[in-house]
Amino acid sequence: MLAIEQLTMIYETKRGRVKAVNKVDLSLGTGEILGLVGESGCGKSATLLTILGLVPYPGKVTGGRIIFQGEDLLQKTPAELRKIRGKEIAMIFQDPMTTLNPVFKVGEQIRESLQIHGLMNEQAEGGWFKGRKRKESEVDRVYQLMREVGIPSPEKRYFEYPFQFSGGMQQRAIIAIALACSAQLLLADEPTTALDVTIQAQILELLAKINRERETAMVLVTHNLAMAAEFCQRIAVMYAGEIVEQGPTDEVLEKPKHPYTQGLLRSIPRIGKVKQKLEPIPGTVPDLASLEDGTCPFYPRCAQAQPACLEDECTLEDVGGGHWVKCALYN
Repeated sequence: MLAIEQLTMIYETKRGRVKAVNKVDLSLGTGEILGLVGESGCGKSATLLTILGLVPYPGKVTGGRIIFQGEDLLQKTPAELRKIRGKEIAMIFQDPMTTLNPVFKVGEQIRESLQIHGLMNEQAEGGWFKGRKRKESEVDRVYQLMREVGIPSPEKRYFEYPFQFSGGMQQRAIIAIALACSAQLLLADEPTTALDVTIQAQILELLAKINRERETAMVLVTHNLAMAAEFCQRIAVMYAGEIVEQGPTDEVLEKPKHPYTQGLLRSIPRIGKVKQKLEPIPGTVPDLASLEDGTCPFYPRCAQAQPACLEDECTLEDVGGGHWVKCALYN
């Protein structure tokens, strides 16, 4: 369904060129859930925005391809992208409190997708839309969506404003907007960040239900490895704008190859094990404006660093079983 090849997106700044997304390779099959994990600022959200053509100024794509259903999205005009965005590829943004417009009723914000893409017109020839006014059909469809995502009393909640919804209900409304047009690909940018643990579990269960019933492919951005382990079939680990490791979830988490992935796993508390100190990754995330081309961005923090890390640019190598790693130890 989706194939990203050598995708590069940069920001031109006063301090120099910042590669927010650097030669990223990813693929996603129909009905598959891919977890995109890594520290804050490593390029996860920037990758999703690039897929949708929503790169903020002064960012620009300088290379690569984004193949969706056999067509390169980077070759589409803005008008063509608007027809795809929301209808075939939808996104759940990170913070529902800033995503929803505070001055519009929640139901009307869900109905907007149906209006923009004209789905009621397309289906007006038959079925339960036949003989009904377009707005009535759209409102009934919104009621149905609100019930599907677990918003109670949709006939009442349709006319309420975002401030009258809890954080969890706001996130459900965002998911209803993403589902309005039955998108084939759902991009979820840390959809549970602002929610407490019990609501997080409900939102994840809702996304899993959507995946099962609609075979909707998903990319889940998170820095929570436990969540990715529970929810995703495959995991891709990002660092400094690059994919450093990817593969089946069990393979990546049980047999991590890249020193960065190993460091992430060592820094997680383990329930049931003998009490011991956590091992944080030393140092800090590098300044992307100061990175040199052809060198490993993790080199200053890596306990297994070698001279080769600074000499040749590594590529993703298959170490078996669909497990890929970008490291001089395996090149």
